[in-house]
Amino acid sequence: MIEISDNVFLLNEKESEERGVQVQCPACQHKKIIHLPKNIVKRTGLTTISIPKNTICEHQFQIFLDANLIVRGYQKVDFEVPEGSDTIRFKCQICNAIIKFRTEDENSYLAMQPYEQFLGKQLRSFKVIHYYKNEIHINTVIVEENGIVSDVIKSNSVKLENFESKEKLNLKFFKYSEENKDVVKSHPLYEMLIIFNTSDHWIYDLVCSPLFNTVELTHIIYNRIHDAMRAYIEIPPYLSFSIADKIFHLWIFQSNILCVNLKNERNILWLNPVLSEFLKKSFLQDKLISICPRLLLLSDFFKENEISKEKIPLLKRFLLDDLLYSRIRIKYLDRIDRILNKLMSEFNIDKVFVLAFFFQDKSIVDFTKKLGNYQDFEEFIYMIDFINRRGLLG
Repeated sequence: MIEISDNVFLLNEKESEERGVQVQCPACQHKKIIHLPKNIVKRTGLTTISIPKNTICEHQFQIFLDANLIVRGYQKVDFEVPEGSDTIRFKCQICNAIIKFRTEDENSYLAMQPYEQFLGKQLRSFKVIHYYKNEIHINTVIVEENGIVSDVIKSNSVKLENFESKEKLNLKFFKYSEENKDVVKSHPLYEMLIIFNTSDHWIYDLVCSPLFNTVELTHIIYNRIHDAMRAYIEIPPYLSFSIADKIFHLWIFQSNILCVNLKNERNILWLNPVLSEFLKKSFLQDKLISICPRLLLLSDFFKENEISKEKIPLLKRFLLDDLLYSRIRIKYLDRIDRILNKLMSEFNIDKVFVLAFFFQDKSIVDFTKKLGNYQDFEEFIYMIDFINRRGLLG
């Protein structure tokens, strides 16, 4: 398919030596004559040409031309990319993560400069960076005017502490990426859930509704934090404020900030003490990011209408106790019958469920999630504690 704007077709009679074609919009029937060179069409069959918005009228549509530049049909466009939707996607040549940036958002890339003209196309090079573990990956991509990535011409990685342009990060935030990492677009608890670092300026997004632009929103939030710093002698560990019609909750610990926008505001009552403790779990970047998926599991293991103040210690343990995410090995499997009988007398858990756990290689959380037996999860934890206190764990 040929895009009129991309091929710089001549749309007035003075600049064109070819004949005019009358085009009628299939949506509003508005008509206009455009001038097209004959060499754009196929010698046989039909050529599809996309008519951009505001060329004929306010609609975007397609026309089908035969070899003689006669219009043989029209087709409406079912979906238009909204104006300003300048998001570019490409694959990092180092870690294979899918990287996104916006050509009109200077905060989403490190540097831009004109590249060269090639076959009438104006090209630009963008230096785009993202964080991966303790490295910065830098990709230089060539982008055409229509937003197509023409090539990734250079890729390299450096340790964060050795990054020569680190001073440029003071005004920008960049996404922390992992290979095959997907951002959840819809979650039962959160509209948005991100962690960002105000020292190294990385963003780790776990949940982000299509309503939000993570990078731009992080910059807005960062500026609001600076406003709060002028009002407080010491910045509080918890803040909340509104942006447009959305309420954002922030937990602050040193240079790490956990930010959420909730689907139901009543959940802040139990999330506040839980997420505050979670953020303090580790200041180290890799450790903090490695445990972030636990935040997404809360809605699987705990139902909102069942959460009370008494449940908060259990919720904290769910997020903070590495034992629940480790492979449990029990000693003395040759005495398993005696051990099971004792456990069944102390705990109200299905014997088959317990036996299956002892002879598999998953963690408590993974095993419970696989079977979907969430109602026994709390009792299961108490049982593991009972075993552990008696020195039965390997």
